[in-house]
Amino acid sequence: MSVETNPARKILVWIDTLPRAFWLLQFGLFISAIGTTLYLPFLALYLTRSLSLSPVTVSSLLASPLVTGLLASTVGGWFTDYVGRKPTIIVGLCFEVVSIVGLAFASSVKMAFILIALSGLSRAANPAIRAAIVDVVPQQHLSQAYAAQRVINNLAYSFGPVLGGVMGTVFSFTAVLTGDGVLTAAAAILIAIVVNDSKVMVSTPQYSTTHTTGLWGFRGVLTDRMFLSTIGLLLLATAASFQLFTTLPIVWGHHGRLSYTDIGLLWSINALVVVMLQVPTTIFLERRLGQVEQLVWGTAVYAIGIFLLGVLSTFTLLAGSMLVLTLGEMIYRPASEAVAAQLSPEDSRGRYMAVFGWSSILGRTMGPIAVGGLLMILPNIVVWSILTAGILATSSGMLLLRVPLKVRLAST
Repeated sequence: MSVETNPARKILVWIDTLPRAFWLLQFGLFISAIGTTLYLPFLALYLTRSLSLSPVTVSSLLASPLVTGLLASTVGGWFTDYVGRKPTIIVGLCFEVVSIVGLAFASSVKMAFILIALSGLSRAANPAIRAAIVDVVPQQHLSQAYAAQRVINNLAYSFGPVLGGVMGTVFSFTAVLTGDGVLTAAAAILIAIVVNDSKVMVSTPQYSTTHTTGLWGFRGVLTDRMFLSTIGLLLLATAASFQLFTTLPIVWGHHGRLSYTDIGLLWSINALVVVMLQVPTTIFLERRLGQVEQLVWGTAVYAIGIFLLGVLSTFTLLAGSMLVLTLGEMIYRPASEAVAAQLSPEDSRGRYMAVFGWSSILGRTMGPIAVGGLLMILPNIVVWSILTAGILATSSGMLLLRVPLKVRLAST
């Protein structure tokens, strides 16, 4: 059987196209992701039950990393360019350890608020991770690299939520949060030992270009209309995606009467499908659709999935809906990362990736607050219809932006 017709051989050839430095970094991040998946799907439901908080209060509590996350992403972008990728990643992981382990022993709403807000500082690592990937992976393989990153991350999600659900049921949620701290600390140590910095930068600015002057070098990013338009549209889809961690578990737990284990299984379905099908899907799409077209179609499918997850209640129907949402994720997520990376100039890549991270932070914080508030005053189906319309606006916007965006990408 030839390479062209042998799926297993295709995967091996695909793995060889990505450099060793990429895989070493992803291995360390994989360990950290396992820790995160132990607690994240259950945190909102845990807070409503243990502290007797309303959905809107919990959503506001989980949105508290907004300011700290934006600050950390901004400073992290600057450090990524002027100090280095590796040290910035390690510092971000250390903030995760301190905040989450502390949350395990929080005894009041005030203390929980402070620690969850502190966890936003871990986002300093995000622009460094994105920049490190672009540094070591050839541009023509960026979509495949981000597909690989999703596979690795979702491999953690394939068993992390189930393990976390069992730990929370058999032991306590304190054990779950402590487990995340231990694994994240191990990831930081591993990256410090085995990962080389992909690009060593000077500790103070030594150069200035039209892309980087002023405002800590962010002026060029903030005046790049094509880049800002692209990530602005993606913000709507991001706002929807974080409902899976916040409002949807509350809806499933209170309206669908799903247990921790059921919710963990739903997350594992999403993760296992990504692990098994993300790479073949990306390879298939690269030959048939451009990255911009993947954004258009992927966000449209994702909108359908999020609507179904919000209005259905039985586990079987929710499992089927999760498959629809996962298909949309697999189409648009790698393409969105690759497009943002290709729009960023090399000399300010960390800061471009920081601003790209702003859209993620804003979407993941303001989205749950808005949806949580609407759930208090509107029928469930109306809330999810509104959110679905917002995601479809992303798809429509990308369709309108398709031609100028493709021209910009062709020139990079």
